[in-house]
Amino acid sequence: MVKAYSLDLREKVISFISGGKCKREASKVFSIGEDTIYRWLRLYKIGNLAPKKHKEYPRKIAGEVFEGLC
Repeated sequence: MVKAYSLDLREKVISFISGGKCKREASKVFSIGEDTIYRWLRLYKIGNLAPKKHKEYPRKIAGEVFEGLC
């Protein structure tokens, strides 16, 4: 499962850009995509920069089913 970028990193990128740097430079410095930066800026403007919580979905087949096969 892919983890979301931390709130701390998001805030650092926003402050980097607010300090007068361009989005392309921020993309290179922090090794993240420009589309991600634009998305974070939109979220920052509406006041919701925190990453979303991921839901855990139950597995379709229980792990015990596979234990005896190998």
